[in-house]
Amino acid sequence: DNYAIHKAAIDSGLQQGLRQGLQQGLRQGLQQGLNVARQEMAKKMLLDNESVDKIVKYTELSEADVLAIKAALDQS
Repeated sequence: DNYAIHKAAIDSGLQQGLRQGLQQGLRQGLQQGLNVARQEMAKKMLLDNESVDKIVKYTELSEADVLAIKAALDQS
């Protein structure tokens, strides 16, 4: 009947939406984790007096991000 067809379509759409949302959430979570790891590596490299250029090269952070981390370390 029509109700069963509509319910199946809605259930299928919900499942697809949930899968897509989960995949997007996982990608975002992994990216955030990678950014945190890069920032931690930059902090350690700065504390070891590595150059900003070298840190940018190896962490793939922007120069502005590395300089911001450096400024925060200098204040603490």
